[in-house]
Amino acid sequence: MPQERILVFSAGANINKTYSVTAETYKPTRVYVMVEETVKQIAEDSKRKPEERQFKQDILNAIDDLKSIVEKEGRRTFEVLTLPELTQESIEDRVIQLRKEYPDAHFIFNITAGTALFSTTLFQMGIFLGADVCITRTSTDTPIQMTIPKMSLEELDTKPHLKEILKILGDE
Repeated sequence: MPQERILVFSAGANINKTYSVTAETYKPTRVYVMVEETVKQIAEDSKRKPEERQFKQDILNAIDDLKSIVEKEGRRTFEVLTLPELTQESIEDRVIQLRKEYPDAHFIFNITAGTALFSTTLFQMGIFLGADVCITRTSTDTPIQMTIPKMSLEELDTKPHLKEILKILGDE
C-alpha cells in the first residue's frame, strides 16, 4: 500500500483556489482543513459587523467548495478539523493526533491562509515532523517550498567550523 500523504490547510477564503496547484505538486492521499469553531459562530452572529461576518462566511464557503472539489476528484479523502479555540496548543494537539492516526504518513502543510498563529504553528510542526511546508500565492503559481535547513551530526563531526557557527548563532 502506498504511503499516506496528508495535506493540511489552515482555513482561509482562497484555499479552494490554491488547492489544485498544491495537490498537483504534492499528490496527497488525504486533505484536511483546520478551522476554529468561532469562524462559524461569527459568520452567524447578527450582532457582528457585516464585513466581519462576510469574511468568516467566505472562509466557510471556500471550505465547502474545496470539499466539493476533492470529493468530485474522487482520488483522496477530505475532512474538516474543527478546533475548539485558536491556540498554539490546540493546533499542535490536533496535528499530533493526526500523526498518531497515521504514524507512517508524510505530512504537507500549506500555511498560506489563516492567522499568523496558524501559519507559524504549522510551520513549527512541519519542522517537528520533517514535513513539506509550502505557500501558494495564486491558483496558477507553483507552491513555494519553505526550506528548513538540516544538518546531520556527521557533518558537525567532520566540519568543525559548523560547530563554531552554531555556537556564535546560539549566543545571539
